[in-house]
Amino acid sequence: MPINPYINSCCFSVDGDGKKAVWELTNRCPLRCQHCCLGDKTGGEELNIDEARQVVDKLKKIGVTQILFTGGEAVLLEYFFDLINYALVQGFWTSLSTRGYFNEETVRRLAELDLKNINIGIDSLDSAKHNFFRRVPDALEKALFTAMYLRDCGRSVTINITLSRLNVNELDQMLKFCLVNNFKVNIS
Repeated sequence: MPINPYINSCCFSVDGDGKKAVWELTNRCPLRCQHCCLGDKTGGEELNIDEARQVVDKLKKIGVTQILFTGGEAVLLEYFFDLINYALVQGFWTSLSTRGYFNEETVRRLAELDLKNINIGIDSLDSAKHNFFRRVPDALEKALFTAMYLRDCGRSVTINITLSRLNVNELDQMLKFCLVNNFKVNIS
């Protein structure tokens, strides 16, 4: 399917001061979101763990203090957890932008990381709309589970809402949901 014509770019931010890097670790993702700037790309070259650690070292050397890891779905990389821990040991302020489409074991492992923020894409509280937008039948259920579990473990969670004609009339409802559940909000 073509990329949604109403949304033409991806936008992420990292809170705080200092030099920031947004690192797209992979194109791989279990979802096929209509707004995704990767389109239908699923492959591409990925760094191995040694190469990825070298990038972290280079970012530190040039004065970067914050890294937002994303993708595709960064957590799909076999060495994701090792790389996050490496960046943390190097003193980086780290965060993750994700779809939150995980099994319970992966969510538990994410909760154990000292990520400063975890951004999870939720575009509607109506599962039919969200799942249509993300093109996977159980996307909302898994994203909500991930967000709630991480929040309950004391992690800072931001809900990324991609605003479109599909959900613009639900923005008030989404903002109230985030307020009630102690989630930050990014709107793209």
